[in-house]
Order: sequence, then structure tokens, then C-alpha cells
Amino acid sequence: MRYLPKLAAGLLVPFALAATALPATTVLNQIQGIVYDPSRVPVNDVRVELQNEVGSLLQSDKTHGGGRFGFVGISSGKFIIKVIPVGMDYQEETKTVDVESFSRTGGGGDTEYVDVYLRRDIRRGNSTPKGPPEAIFVQDVPADAKKAFESGRGPAERGEKGGIADLEKAIAAFPTYFDALLALGTAHMRQKEYAVAYPYLLRAIDVNQRSYSTYYDLVICFFYLNLLEASQKAADAALTISPDFANAHLLEGMLYRSAGKYKESEAELLKASSLASPANPEIAWQLALLYNKIGRNDDAIAQLQTFLKQSPNNSERKKVEDLIDKLKKAKKT
Repeated sequence: MRYLPKLAAGLLVPFALAATALPATTVLNQIQGIVYDPSRVPVNDVRVELQNEVGSLLQSDKTHGGGRFGFVGISSGKFIIKVIPVGMDYQEETKTVDVESFSRTGGGGDTEYVDVYLRRDIRRGNSTPKGPPEAIFVQDVPADAKKAFESGRGPAERGEKGGIADLEKAIAAFPTYFDALLALGTAHMRQKEYAVAYPYLLRAIDVNQRSYSTYYDLVICFFYLNLLEASQKAADAALTISPDFANAHLLEGMLYRSAGKYKESEAELLKASSLASPANPEIAWQLALLYNKIGRNDDAIAQLQTFLKQSPNNSERKKVEDLIDKLKKAKKT
């Protein structure tokens, strides 16, 4: 059964602002990602730090909702993602990320996607980590396909061509190999090759229709291909599988706002806020955009203030404070 072919998907996608919305000069970049264990099972409740290139802490988050983490409101430049699995049998991991501001349709920011694969710390024994938030999908995979997948997974995640080739070999040997299809689709998505990525993700859904994280990746692909209806339906599918997936409610709210469905957008964003644990400052930011769009600037100011409280070390803090001041002054004129 195929859910999405008729729809013409650490993330989160910045939407363009209308002329009456917040100033387009305020560009807030973000980094989204997922932390996986060695078996590619998402891991929750892991501390993730955003550091500058010399190792100073800028922001921190804790994985939730399918191992996802995110940092918003950051400047352009080189950053370090550090995963600190305290109390678990994994080693600390770090990744370097380059963030480059850009505007898709005016006023947006760059979104970089980073997945981190944890490795066992052999010094800590063999205890089992917490269970996954979505069901593990088990397949009887031929040995040659599994070997190619294991060889290619890490390099492909880093964008290396050899890893992509190995994943393609794994799929050629076993065309319904869910993990390989998902990994290859995700790898192309990381390279912003969205038109290449989404067919692999659709094939992955054909094999495993209960993977809400795959639908979530489809949301991203379809958005950047300007297939907003498909993106919306992919988000709906993710929430059908996992109704308490806060980030999917967040995406729904963003998509509804883009479609001019402001009442539905507010409902989804407030739902995301009620479910997010720990609090996700991106939700407050998106609510601020919505309220500003519909002329509720008192509420927009309150949400921007919440954004700053939830993201105290935000590198764009001064810009957001200036934005609050502009909105307050606009009320008096």
C-alpha cells in the first residue's frame, strides 16, 4: 500500500515572511538532527550541545520525539555538535557543521540536518539502552545486502560518494531493504537533493508503513520541492502513527500558516507546545510569526519573550530583542 505517490517529508523548515510580517532582515538559521544508537534506533533523553568552533557552549538540548534535537536562531559559521550520553553505554560524539544563511523565498534561514550515530563504550559493559519510540522493523536481510549497508551507512551519512554507492548496492541486492532505503533517502536529503531523496523514502514507506520518522523526512523533501499539499499529508501520516509527536504538530502548524489556515495553525502550534519536553523554542518563534501575521502583536511579543527565555544563550538574542522593541513601538503609533 502506497500512501503518498498521489500527493502532488535532530528538522524544521523556515517559511518566508509576508511584507507585514517580521522583518526579513532577521535571519535565524537552525540545525536539526537525530541521535541514533549503533542499530539505527533513535535515542531519547541524550544531552546535545551546540558549541562554537573553539568549543564554547552556545545552546543545549535533550533528544526527544524520536531522538530529535534542534538549535534555532544561530548565526552563520562553523559549529560543533557534541552528544553527551550521560549514564548510557555510549561514547561521546562530535560533529562539525557549517551553516550558511540563505533565503528560499525571502527572509528565511539555512537549515542543516545532522544525524549522529553513537558507538558503544566497551569500558561500560553491555547494558541495554532505553527502548525506541517507534517499533523496530525487522527483516531477514541477505548477507551481501547487509554487508553493503553496514559498509555504506556511516560514510553516506557524512555525504561520501562511496557510502552512497554501497547503499545502492545493498538495495540492488535486496530491493525492499527498509533501513537501506531510508538511509539512502536521508543521505540525499542531507545533500539537499530532495527530488532524488523522496522516491527512496516513498519506497521505504511501501515496506514499513509504521515509520513516522520516514514520513517526517518526507515533509522536509516535499516542502523544498514546493509540494506543500504532499508535505501536509506526510505530516498528517506521521501524526496518525504517533499523535504525540510534538515536532510533527509543529510542522503541521507551519504548513497551515503557509496555506493561510491561521486558526488550524494556532491549534497545531499550541498542541506542539503542550507536548514538547523539554520546551522547544522553535514553537514560540513560529507562534510569534503567526500572531504577527494576523495582527496579534501583543501575543507575538509574548511568544518572542518566551523564545528568549527558552533559548537564553541564543546568538541572535540582540536581534530578537530589537524586534520586540520595534513591535512595542509600532503599537504606540
